[in-house]
Amino acid sequence: MPMVTFQRGPSDPRAIRFQTLAGGVDAALKAGDMARAIAGAEAAIAEGFAHPAFYNLLAARDMQKGLYREALAQLRSGLRLAPRDANLLNMQGVAHNNLAEYREAIRALDAAILAAPSLAPAHYNRGVAHERLGEMNRARADFERAVQLQPNHLEARSRLAYSEAVRGQLAAARRHAESALRLAPRDQLSHIALAMAENADRRYDAAIARLTALLPDLGPDQINRALALGLLGDAQDGAGDAARAFDAYRQSKDLLHRLYAPAHGAANVLGQAAMLRDYFAAAPAERWTADGSAPADPNAAGHVFLVGFPRSGTTLLEQTLAGHPAVVTSEEKDLLADTARELAASPAALDRLAALKPPQAARQRDLYWKRAREAGLKAKDKVFVDKLPLNTLLLPLVAKLFPHAKVLFALRDPRDVVFSCFRRAFDMSDQMYQLVTLEGAARYYDAVMGAGEIYRAKLGLAWRDVRHEDFVRDYEAQARDLCGWLGLTWNDEMTKVAERLRERAVNTPSTMQIVRGVTTEGFAAWKRYEAQMQGVMPLLAPWVERFGYED
Repeated sequence: MPMVTFQRGPSDPRAIRFQTLAGGVDAALKAGDMARAIAGAEAAIAEGFAHPAFYNLLAARDMQKGLYREALAQLRSGLRLAPRDANLLNMQGVAHNNLAEYREAIRALDAAILAAPSLAPAHYNRGVAHERLGEMNRARADFERAVQLQPNHLEARSRLAYSEAVRGQLAAARRHAESALRLAPRDQLSHIALAMAENADRRYDAAIARLTALLPDLGPDQINRALALGLLGDAQDGAGDAARAFDAYRQSKDLLHRLYAPAHGAANVLGQAAMLRDYFAAAPAERWTADGSAPADPNAAGHVFLVGFPRSGTTLLEQTLAGHPAVVTSEEKDLLADTARELAASPAALDRLAALKPPQAARQRDLYWKRAREAGLKAKDKVFVDKLPLNTLLLPLVAKLFPHAKVLFALRDPRDVVFSCFRRAFDMSDQMYQLVTLEGAARYYDAVMGAGEIYRAKLGLAWRDVRHEDFVRDYEAQARDLCGWLGLTWNDEMTKVAERLRERAVNTPSTMQIVRGVTTEGFAAWKRYEAQMQGVMPLLAPWVERFGYED
């Protein structure tokens, strides 16, 4: 029987039946009996009755089971009946968030807010999408709006507490966390935000006590447990107990390793890096040297690829340059992803890249700049700094598409880099999954640096190494020198990195450290864990020597 929506008189038997079924669903919802409401919606649809609320309930049923694609199909059926139904659009945004389709989520939630501006959950869910995309200021604005509309919105308050802690706004983090805890005294994210603030204040004993009390509330499969264990490690490190700190970090990463294995464990990221290294080790340099006679790209006044490896100082470099009025930075938007899938995924694809004709190269450049515009980046007449550390592996694309671009390569003691990657939490991806074990981080570092060294020799790109330790020790002089290399005049705003990070809320593990100021406190942190790192030292020792860190 085809689905229909009834608009007949109350005496019509089918209309009476519809009202009976709808009334039963409504009564179940008012009684808080979701199972009975869902059963009623299923029965109504099975009898051929269509109503947006029925599809919303079936979508809720599917989402409870983790069937987000199925939920989206139910929501599309409802939206065909009521295209501006804010509840359906909000649910659509939630489903897309759960599928990591954050741009699609934002489109649905924008429509929900347009239809119902006072719908607090839609603002909250849009904030979650912006947060996942690293758009922290937009996320914070959405969470704040949700709290304005619904002061007892616990999740929005706790998210605000966490986001303020990440950007070093400790007073605001405490205020929001304490407001959330008045609503729910055991709220996990609020306690985590307060522990972050305690660590930042070096009140390590208070953080240890809070996190130790919180851990029994955290299930064995909760991401929050991994986050809390990582913070406990930081607190124990600060208190001088390296053995307990390392154990907490290991437990945190073991949990992440297990939780994310279904989504990322099968990805051959290490093999891909090794393939690129081996391909270019054998490739003739003349096929890959950047063509200096090619016309300059008109989309930006200058183009810089800031690469290296995570935790090598790239955030400090990027945010220093971001202070210049003639610079725009990407803040880790993956603008080369489309081209990489097409032209860097296999030796055959790399052969096609080597033989790329000018019209094909122009098409790929246009796609890159389209992605930049979609991310809200306006590079015209600016020096555009594309910062994504692991784009190190994609520098052959840069040589072919942007031969006039400059490469800014961040270096830091390899032992500090690898230990910091193991210690810190990252938004998960196939690449970041390599960092959930100490050995995985060391092997990935070895593969990426191996490719980088070959590229340095063969690609012919303008290349400058920036040693993190030197940059921090002599910050302004180094920044001025870098400015000159990029053809920029000095601007005093460049050194106001902490203030800028607090305002821009860049979502990287470095943010909380840098907002406290540019210091040497992270130097040689690996030495406290020298015993635990013995297993990876053979992988790192050649790079320690190559980059001059023996002493």
